[in-house]
Amino acid sequence: MAARNMSLPSAWHSPYMAQDSELSDAASAGDRDWAARVQRLEGEVAGLRRAMASRGVIEQAKGLLAARLGCDPEEAFAHLSRISQETNVRLADVAADLVATAVTGPTPKSSPGTRIHTPEPASSDVPAAVVAVAASGPRRMPGTGALERAYRHSVSAVAVVRTLDDFVSVLHESGLAPLDASATALFGVEDDGAIGLLAAQGWSAQVRSDWRRTPSGVPNAVSATVRAGSPQIITGHEPSPQVLIGPGPRRAVYPVRISDRVVGVVVFTWDVPAPFDAEEIAHLDALAALVQQHAPQLWDQHAPPEESVAPILEAMFDPALILLPVRDDAGTVVDFTISYASAEVPEAAGLTRIEMVGRRLLDVFPHVGSNNLLGKYVDVFATGQALEVSRSRESVVVGGVPQIVTLSRRVIRLGAGILVTWRRHDGQLRRERQLRQMEQLGKSGWAEWDLKGGRTFWSDGFYQVFGRDNAREPVALADLAAFAHPDDRGEVEQVIDKVRGGDAERIEFRMTRDGAEVLLRISAEPRLDDADRVVSVVAVIQDVTEMWQVDRRIHRVQAQLAEQRMRLAAEQHFTRELRLALFPSAERALATDTVRVASRHVAPDDDRQFRGDFCDAMELPDGHVIVTIGDSFGSGVQAADALARLLYPMRALGQAGVGPAATLRLLNSDLCEMDNPPLASVLFGRYCPVDGVLIWAQAGHLPPVRLRGERTELLTRPDGPVLGLMPTARYGQARTPVHAGDMIVCYTDGVANVRDDPDSDALPLLRRRLSSARASGGMAHVLDVCADPTGDEACVMALEVIVSSDSTLRECRSPGCAPALTTNG
Repeated sequence: MAARNMSLPSAWHSPYMAQDSELSDAASAGDRDWAARVQRLEGEVAGLRRAMASRGVIEQAKGLLAARLGCDPEEAFAHLSRISQETNVRLADVAADLVATAVTGPTPKSSPGTRIHTPEPASSDVPAAVVAVAASGPRRMPGTGALERAYRHSVSAVAVVRTLDDFVSVLHESGLAPLDASATALFGVEDDGAIGLLAAQGWSAQVRSDWRRTPSGVPNAVSATVRAGSPQIITGHEPSPQVLIGPGPRRAVYPVRISDRVVGVVVFTWDVPAPFDAEEIAHLDALAALVQQHAPQLWDQHAPPEESVAPILEAMFDPALILLPVRDDAGTVVDFTISYASAEVPEAAGLTRIEMVGRRLLDVFPHVGSNNLLGKYVDVFATGQALEVSRSRESVVVGGVPQIVTLSRRVIRLGAGILVTWRRHDGQLRRERQLRQMEQLGKSGWAEWDLKGGRTFWSDGFYQVFGRDNAREPVALADLAAFAHPDDRGEVEQVIDKVRGGDAERIEFRMTRDGAEVLLRISAEPRLDDADRVVSVVAVIQDVTEMWQVDRRIHRVQAQLAEQRMRLAAEQHFTRELRLALFPSAERALATDTVRVASRHVAPDDDRQFRGDFCDAMELPDGHVIVTIGDSFGSGVQAADALARLLYPMRALGQAGVGPAATLRLLNSDLCEMDNPPLASVLFGRYCPVDGVLIWAQAGHLPPVRLRGERTELLTRPDGPVLGLMPTARYGQARTPVHAGDMIVCYTDGVANVRDDPDSDALPLLRRRLSSARASGGMAHVLDVCADPTGDEACVMALEVIVSSDSTLRECRSPGCAPALTTNG
């Protein structure tokens, strides 16, 4: 019988899956380390199992040779080893040949010139066939001997396998090695007649995903074998209406039975059409019998999820696992096997979805046993009573590193197993808490209007600033102008039309809140799709009423007193209070699991010389760290006003996921709306611990210095003029890889300038100073380059990477990690 390939659409299964490892909050540090070690050693255990597969046939050969030669097993093993070395044939192959010779009958005569090694002393000689066959080498051996050897290897290897994946791997790599087969696959018959793939070797992950399930209505060779209950031999020379599941026109298809029922099919495939000879058919029949003998013992561990459940799990945002029980000899459930994992299960331990299915739960998640989750899972399976745990703090192992997370879990009985789903809350709780703090500190908030979907989201800060109860629906973008003061309503409507047309805009308008008139500032930016159509609008709102009221009071006082005296008094008071608020201490530090950030700010005691140099660092909920350093031009109130307009909006925009370049565009637009805008140089960066890069943009600021080992390097600046200079300025964005041990140093001109020689090039000297400082005392000495408070105001900030991330295993999905326009390698 022959067949031809027919194409089918991909199945619903995700092409990959991963896992999350959990421990209870009460687990000790020793338990967490143990769990991490188990996870790392899983690969080594798999290798030991493969070694045990060859060990079985070696032990058989030792026994036969010891009986024939009348020696002990150690001497027999020495003879086997000597033959392997002399003939350059693997020890396992020599053993398989000896076992085959003992089973098949009389030994053929050795060829002339064959060297036969005789034990000294020994009661009999080593069988000549062992040496003759081994000396010829595996590739030159006659077909029957090679097939017999492969079969003996397979019989020995399947005795130690634990899963169908390992079982199929043994069949393919050992049993089919002499026949050069391209793939081996094992299928199961589902209740509705559909064909489900249980295990495959020689197929890519995409092929296995595409053929994960074949509906019953599709005519195929596997279903035909199930119906007929007899093997099919397909040479691949002639076409057939049957669908061939997976690649390869030439194949042998055998049914697998439990009792009198066909429960599955094993398929051996080749890439090139060819007839089968009698020896090949006999060997394939023997391998099929081996499948029949062993596969049913593992069959229930790989039962696929119900057809109606799997599409629902694929559509969920929460990760989900379907687990089937593993029992000991007494029938007690001692573990579970992972039968299915949804696409949302996060990757861990370097295992793909195909690799994890079929593995035991404790092998993949060893800490499930440490925190008593396994016992709870067993209770759910035994009683059918669902388990729900809300926001429990647990210690988990992610990438071999213990972490504390907040999780909610649901576990229910599902058919012959259980369904486990979970949701992480720690990132959400931290993000909400930090966002509320930032919004309260800056009297600000943010909102997004989805113009395509018609949905609107306001943060708590936006509700508060806008004076609207957060129990009510947010206001649509088109209706926002109706809440403005009548004198400002027309201008607000014009700004809304411009933003909907694709322009970034900023406006200040008055409105009545709680019976009082307030002044609000909104900076809005559209977001475009691939066709440059506006699909949503993101906006940041800030209550500037106090600043507005201060301005009005200053104007009234200036009308009564001399303008110069009042300006000086206001400048001194404002800058003193601002300095105390922004720089309560000269040094600041921030430390995360991946980076350390330290900064120093020095300034003269005279408040009239306030220059507005500033620096700031903050850890974001997604693990990123944003760093800011800048220098406002001018001094006194003008510099303080510029600083107030920059620092807190940058924090809010960074918290909202706006990229560095987009942040500078919004801030520049904000400053340029003023009649006499202040100027400021700024460097704004976001360090991504997932990709191990610093994403940064600058506005007329000095380039940062990267310290790597004994080398120093000035990073190439992306384009960007100072803020407040040009309303239509464009700002580039750079991605700088940062390795473990690297230090990025940012500074203002007060650090770089050399007062003794103002005409000299200060940057080479600064690089030498930084390199020497780091070599002598690390980050603390690096900050000493900004240690002299008698000169101009100055800031220095150093970011040092502690641990680099492996970006080949993960991909950062933070909205702040936009593609780079410039790369600093």
